[in-house]
Amino acid sequence: MVVGTRYSPANYRKNLQDALDIFHAELPRALVNLALIFDIAPIAQLGKTDIWCSLVHALVCACGQDASMALALRDLTHAYQNATESLIASGRYNTRDDFTVVIQPFFKNTEPPVLVRLGFISTDRLLQSSPIRN
Repeated sequence: MVVGTRYSPANYRKNLQDALDIFHAELPRALVNLALIFDIAPIAQLGKTDIWCSLVHALVCACGQDASMALALRDLTHAYQNATESLIASGRYNTRDDFTVVIQPFFKNTEPPVLVRLGFISTDRLLQSSPIRN
């Protein structure tokens, strides 16, 4: 599934660490609020009947449309989440009183609904917290 090292969990962690190292070195008085990546495996089930959703999914992540890839994608997502958590838990960014990195785990066990409710989606496709009213 992961070809080469570009999308490997180790490379994901390295890239995240590089970015956070820059923040740590350059930003005074900062709180970095880091959200874990969400599981993209269920995306194959979303928008099957909606041409626009299918088109966006095909352009952004074609592998996410293939239901046979769901287990591999789920495993990769969990590996990314574990890499993120282990980096932050390592204490690497706990060396200053005016800088910290926290993880928001709300996507860790999130499963998107497989039934698309278009009332929750605006014309720019951003998810809303309540149905859109005319």
